[in-house]
Amino acid sequence: MYSAAVHILVSLLIAATPGVLNGEQPNASASLQAGDASMSRREWTQAIRHYSTAIEADEKAVLAFKKRATAHSGMGDYGAAQRDLGVALQLEPGSVSVHLQRGRIRRSLCDFAGAEADFRAVLAVKPANTAAEKELDGATRGLQALEAARLARDSNSAAAAKRAQLAALFELATHCTEAKLIEAQLLLQEKDYGGVVAITGQVLKAEAANREALIRRSQAYFMMGDLDMAKRHLGEILSKIDPDDAEALADFRKIKNLTKLTQKAEKAFNSRQWDEAEKLYAKALWVDQTADVVNAGLWRGYCKATLESGNKEEALKAAGALIALRPEEAEPRVLKVKVLLMAEDWDQAIAEARSARDDHQQDQSVRQVLHEAEKRKKMAERKDYYKVLGVGKTADQRDIKQAYRGQAKQLHPDKAVKQGVSKEEAEKKFHDLAEAYEVLSDDEKRGRYDRGEDVEVQHHQHHHPFHHFQQGGGFQFHFQQG
Repeated sequence: MYSAAVHILVSLLIAATPGVLNGEQPNASASLQAGDASMSRREWTQAIRHYSTAIEADEKAVLAFKKRATAHSGMGDYGAAQRDLGVALQLEPGSVSVHLQRGRIRRSLCDFAGAEADFRAVLAVKPANTAAEKELDGATRGLQALEAARLARDSNSAAAAKRAQLAALFELATHCTEAKLIEAQLLLQEKDYGGVVAITGQVLKAEAANREALIRRSQAYFMMGDLDMAKRHLGEILSKIDPDDAEALADFRKIKNLTKLTQKAEKAFNSRQWDEAEKLYAKALWVDQTADVVNAGLWRGYCKATLESGNKEEALKAAGALIALRPEEAEPRVLKVKVLLMAEDWDQAIAEARSARDDHQQDQSVRQVLHEAEKRKKMAERKDYYKVLGVGKTADQRDIKQAYRGQAKQLHPDKAVKQGVSKEEAEKKFHDLAEAYEVLSDDEKRGRYDRGEDVEVQHHQHHHPFHHFQQGGGFQFHFQQG
């Protein structure tokens, strides 16, 4: 006859389990068979319901508790599994099979002391039990593996050596929370942030308030650039575990500050306040220089801000930093070309654009910036008709005609000689002047010229000041009226 305490514990376990009786008298044997069928299909929830029904039918059914513990283990709920096995041991003290089952669960969770106690309990009843001896040896080796993994984690050993120690531990303790947290730390060092999120998710599924899992998961999300998720996990620690947790507080404040600076920088940029945006992006870049994903976005913003403000040196530095962080992307290369164009380094801009085109053959932005670089170089090397006429690029037709006439008058032979200009030089200048006037006085040609397109110019002999001398009365000076 089992004690009243056991009866109460069994009653509580039954009450806490969903899917129990609906008023009909349960059949223990039929429920066990139904549970076994569900278990064979790995339908853990259904199996648990059937075994719970069997326990209601017979609260002394040790087998039902053992089977339900197995189903709980299948779901990864090792706490519930151990509770069921604890009841089974109270119902059947010294049960070899129950001690072995619980000992294996404990060993898999790195509870090596608890596992050793279970295996020694078996050997106390059956000293020659080979299964218990083997499991006890496994628990001993598991404890050694855990200590070795801890030492490797805290050492300067190579990642491969740390991995080897961790693998040895997982072989003996498959579900060990501490082993998973050691792996999470190693994955952080290896910059496998998705792996950190996955393995800490396993820990938190079993233990929602695991502080270290929340910290590591937050760090991973931060390094992935998901600041909201990083802050959310830190909030779990501060609101539910320890509001004074120093590490969580420091990280939370860091993320809050970084978010605030980034938002202000983006607002300034969108408002075309280039200098302010440049200052804010630069400040944000100092918050955490190890956060590559976050900083790539900041360098991108900083590069664009400095490009707009005309800060060539800083823009080129920003483009280089962005390329280093995102070598596989086309945009950083395009930004660098734009900076080189701003610096009027045509050849280097074209070389960079062609290199980017070779790496990103299908990217339209790369092709566009290459075309722009080639056009800008061509425009820089051609005659500047606005400069020849001495007018600005917004000059209207009246300004252009007046400038042409004024320049032509300066090429009058008397004036040319007085200014020390030779006939040949004056003729060349007039030729350039006439050519400039021909293009800029024609709206269609001027538009094509402004766009960097080729413009066909008539290469006929222009009238110039050294023609049309009269025999008896000096000379007449002619220039085209346009």
